[in-house]
Amino acid sequence: MFEPDGSIMLFWHALNRTDEKTAQFARGITSVKDENVVCVGTSSGSILIFSVNDDAKESNIQLKETLTGHDVAITDLYSSQSDTLISADEAGNIVIWKTGDKTFNKLTMIKGHNYPCSSIRLWEGYVIGGYGSGHIRFYQLSTGNLEVEITAHARWINGIDVASEAGLLLSASEDTYVRVWSLGVVDNKLKVEMKFSESITDVQLQGCKFTSQQGQTFALTGYDFNEIYVFSR
Repeated sequence: MFEPDGSIMLFWHALNRTDEKTAQFARGITSVKDENVVCVGTSSGSILIFSVNDDAKESNIQLKETLTGHDVAITDLYSSQSDTLISADEAGNIVIWKTGDKTFNKLTMIKGHNYPCSSIRLWEGYVIGGYGSGHIRFYQLSTGNLEVEITAHARWINGIDVASEAGLLLSASEDTYVRVWSLGVVDNKLKVEMKFSESITDVQLQGCKFTSQQGQTFALTGYDFNEIYVFSR
């Protein structure tokens, strides 16, 4: 972990190596609002919880606990609410965690569909997952039940993002396409509609991000590509 400008490294942590033949890596990182913690996913399926106490003099960062809710490598972590953390893994499973009073409790596991869930987000009581199969699935946060499934892309989805204030979902895939979807609830039913689609020729898209919660602009990056595409409306 570094200072915001990247000038000074504040903290580092080495993963425990239990098998010399198996690579160890960290993947997926998020903070949890109001809890002052940073969560990091690992190749073993565990989630490392680091407490961050930042005062005027110095930052104190410590490994607080390790969550064990996955059997395979973590692919993504996300938290946009003060009481919820979601995690996804290479088997396509999604786990919903309840947070509060500095504790994490496993609420629900959403079983996978034989493809990794590569990216996850939260929106208005829904868990959104982008999958290696090209699907995007919407689950009810409270129950874990599948609400909507769309065949969004022809190849692996590497990134999704949500502009919560605009009700927009962004997806980027190895099929070279970036797509924007509108999200809404009509008669207590979730409605998803594609609003924009564009192909970046010969670029396997790897990441996407709205630059504001109003969804006015978003940025893209691709595999082995040294440029960032920025779209605006």
